[in-house]
Amino acid sequence: MSSDYPPVSVVMPVYNGEKYLAEAIESILAQTFSDFELIIVDDGSTDGSGEIIRSYEKRDKRIWLIQQESNLGVSVARNTGIAAAAGEYIAFTDCDDISLPRRLEKQTAYLNANPRIGAVGVAAHIVTEDLQPLRTYNVPTNSSFIAFNLVNRGANMIFAAMLARREYLEASGGYHSDFKILEDNELFTRMIWKTGIRYANIPEILYLYRQHGASLSHVVKDSTPGGDERAKREALEVLWGEVSDQTFESLDCLHPSSYPTWVKLSWRERRRSRRNMYRLIDSMIAANWVDVSDRTALREEVDKRIEKTMPQRWQQFLHWRRKRFGSPD
Repeated sequence: MSSDYPPVSVVMPVYNGEKYLAEAIESILAQTFSDFELIIVDDGSTDGSGEIIRSYEKRDKRIWLIQQESNLGVSVARNTGIAAAAGEYIAFTDCDDISLPRRLEKQTAYLNANPRIGAVGVAAHIVTEDLQPLRTYNVPTNSSFIAFNLVNRGANMIFAAMLARREYLEASGGYHSDFKILEDNELFTRMIWKTGIRYANIPEILYLYRQHGASLSHVVKDSTPGGDERAKREALEVLWGEVSDQTFESLDCLHPSSYPTWVKLSWRERRRSRRNMYRLIDSMIAANWVDVSDRTALREEVDKRIEKTMPQRWQQFLHWRRKRFGSPD
């Protein structure tokens, strides 16, 4: 790639985002790493978003606007931005979030130093619309755990704050446009079996993820199908061929983001779920999606999840036994 192009392209999709848009743009312009282009895709906004973007475009040559005449959805907008990007690395951000000043510096340095890693995320604060902290979103750093959780529909990355090598995005075919929510889960899971990508997270707060009433996760109804379920089914079909509903359900009941509280399983159901989870780990190792050195740690994670599905008194007993004797579950 010619040195005339910036190494990082930041892609920001916008749809009627005028309320927080200026803050989001300013947070990118304030990055300590400055060799980037900021591609803002206006996805048919009907508010003042276009005017805000154009005002910044006039002030900073690193910014350029791509105007879509109608609202085609966030997946199409992101694909449009990726296709137009010149950088070797593609950074994502949402138009209502804040990237802290060293985000791009830290992520770019990480990928430069770790050629085996295809994409890197960061930890984040989940904040209110006026940026008051709600909770911290901690992230695993181990590639095998990230991949295992993705296949199990577990949220363990802030997708809006990823920095990825463009070759992996292009090889996977980009975003599917048929999901209104969790389209990120589908893409980043598909990249595992399409490209063999390895992921990482920087366990430092470098992003503020804003939650508010107009955010997509609040606007779209809970019944809307999400990309996470499709991603899991696709991954299982690649590993095992056709997957029965019973097998899918036995795995699906053990991902932490499925339920506000863990569903309780019978002894027989726990046994089936553990067996299928162990099989999944071994299949992912055989497919080189996760590292064989992490087999024991992944099985220990499964056992912890199984315990969550036990009756409360049994969980208390196991906790007492570990504390008293240090014995395994």
